[in-house]
Amino acid sequence: MTNRDEFEARISTVHWSWFNWSLTLSIPRVPGPKWNGFLRGTDPDESFMEWMSEIRDAYRSGPHAEHIQFIRVKETRELGEVLQHVLIYGVPSEHRKEWQLRWWGITAGAAWERKIGGEMKNLIRYFHYKKRFDVEFGIDYQSDYCRATGPQER
Repeated sequence: MTNRDEFEARISTVHWSWFNWSLTLSIPRVPGPKWNGFLRGTDPDESFMEWMSEIRDAYRSGPHAEHIQFIRVKETRELGEVLQHVLIYGVPSEHRKEWQLRWWGITAGAAWERKIGGEMKNLIRYFHYKKRFDVEFGIDYQSDYCRATGPQER
């Protein structure tokens, strides 16, 4: 999805109050010494989908059954480091640390929490239109990938 009208239509359907976890995930270009000799995920999309699949599988049934939903903004920095800014609905707060550690286990990258403000919709628009970051909506059993047009601003 690259059309502005399509992006606006998609962003207008989001129930922003549902999202209760915000974090930034990093994938370093070069892993630290703790990763010497270990395989790790280096592709941001594949690593994210592996992580998200594990989260969704964990809450598919049982006492914490929930349909996990997400919005992901992908930022590539000048030196190749990739940051993924993610809003997630459905992960119980008492399990969040283990999912942050699991991200490290997949990529050797960091995962740090962010405060959720009331203007998340405007922040996502800013990332998409001004900074030209791609945005993915994983909501209501479908995934829409909104590619930003033009080069990312530095």
